[in-house]
Amino acid sequence: MDGHEHPHNVLYRKRDIQEYLKLEYRCFCWIVLNETNVKELEEEDNTFLRKYGFKFVENGNTFYEFHVDDYHSFQNLQFGAYLSKRKKLRDKPVIMIGQDEAIFKQYLLTSKHWMEPDGTTALSPKDEGHELKVSCFVS
Repeated sequence: MDGHEHPHNVLYRKRDIQEYLKLEYRCFCWIVLNETNVKELEEEDNTFLRKYGFKFVENGNTFYEFHVDDYHSFQNLQFGAYLSKRKKLRDKPVIMIGQDEAIFKQYLLTSKHWMEPDGTTALSPKDEGHELKVSCFVS
């Protein structure tokens, strides 16, 4: 039985998302670019917007901090993200691990099928057929 939309699950997801966003500054999902790098990206691709970055000055130089999901080319970096500059020094880093699953059923998409000119159709299975369960962890 699918319980994803039960009220207690919906409430839990809302609370979980709020907690996740509080902890995200402690995760390795931030990229820091200097002013020159930001200008190059803006010239190269008009979909890149510096307004999504957190601007800060360090040793007289201007930098921008971006989340790895802010721009498509950031997602190609392997182990290249850092902790946020906004993380408090006393806070320990956090590594988020999530889990999800899906079930694929053999005849799930057989409610529609071809019909011959005289109206005959192929026999439809009475059940959803064999199923394959897939589970995955994401960090």
